[in-house]
Amino acid sequence: MNLLDHIETERMIGKRVAMDLWDAWVKLESEPKFLEILEAPYDEAKSLERLKHNVDLWAKHGHGQWLFFQKETNAIVGRSGIRYMQVNQVWEYELGYWILPPYWRKGFGFEMAHKSLEVAESLDIESVVAFALTENVKSIGLMQKLGFHYETEITHADRPHVLYRKLISK
Repeated sequence: MNLLDHIETERMIGKRVAMDLWDAWVKLESEPKFLEILEAPYDEAKSLERLKHNVDLWAKHGHGQWLFFQKETNAIVGRSGIRYMQVNQVWEYELGYWILPPYWRKGFGFEMAHKSLEVAESLDIESVVAFALTENVKSIGLMQKLGFHYETEITHADRPHVLYRKLISK
């Protein structure tokens, strides 16, 4: 068992993204607010493709995203993690996060993302990027609270985003 298969925060357990977590993955991916942000209808085949891709990232790099579950109820809260991916035509370590609406504005997003950054500090990397739609002020605020600094505007998924970066101290 990899030490990163399960991680823990004060209020949550993070489980490495895996095929047997399909039901929790679908709950996140089919969330109406998530689909509204993506400006797309839910597509089970694409969701399965994204899950397989994230499982493959773990196999290839030894790190990736976790699904986070509330300790008290075992309810899915969201996902977060560090993925190695191409961002603005450059290979980067990216902090990603998505929180279900019932957990917004309660510190869960910060808790998940902060734990993901702790893992990033154990990797041999210089920096982590994060990006959000230009109008997603809540996500931008979270990046800033985590110590990220604005770098540039990019286009991701054919939509305007802002890219932030955080240097990882060794």
